[in-house]
Amino acid sequence: MLRGFIPRFFLTLAPALLILTGCGSQHSFSDREGTAKDWPNTGGGYDEIGFSRLQQIDDGNVGDLGLAWSVDLDGEVTLEATPVAVGGVLYFTGGTSSVYAVDGSTGKLLWKHDPQLWKVNPAAAALNFRANRGAAYADGRVFAAALDGHLMALEAKTGKLLWSSQTLPGNTRQSTNGAPRVFNGKVIIGNG
Repeated sequence: MLRGFIPRFFLTLAPALLILTGCGSQHSFSDREGTAKDWPNTGGGYDEIGFSRLQQIDDGNVGDLGLAWSVDLDGEVTLEATPVAVGGVLYFTGGTSSVYAVDGSTGKLLWKHDPQLWKVNPAAAALNFRANRGAAYADGRVFAAALDGHLMALEAKTGKLLWSSQTLPGNTRQSTNGAPRVFNGKVIIGNG
């Protein structure tokens, strides 16, 4: 009985493996979302593989790198966010849910959006040890979540608030500190 089972098992499994192998080989790194110069999401493009196709830095010159610029951000105590980069501008969040835009070439602060969480919702400002983990960029807008659960859309050029939506139920001890994701016209955020 076992003799007939083993050949049948492999005859059934082999075509399935061939089909699955073909599914994964259609795209290369060069086909992935995002461009070599932009990094619109926390992990890079929509696939969030954390890979950049830039080739200026390699194992031959990585030892020559040094600090190009720094920027002082008054009132910030922690920066845990991975910046997103679009069009030469870095966008990132601070621990108090502020959102920043910095010129990637010079380090000049272009704008800061402060949702004034400390004034609007002091209890939420005390949650999560002032940790906020990022923003996302799509269609000229920067999206970020405030610790009190507000999801914000900001104009990328000016930092002007375009809209804000509360994503948490009222009277909760929950907070939001993750970076949103933008996909197919939707902004997605997890709460915890």
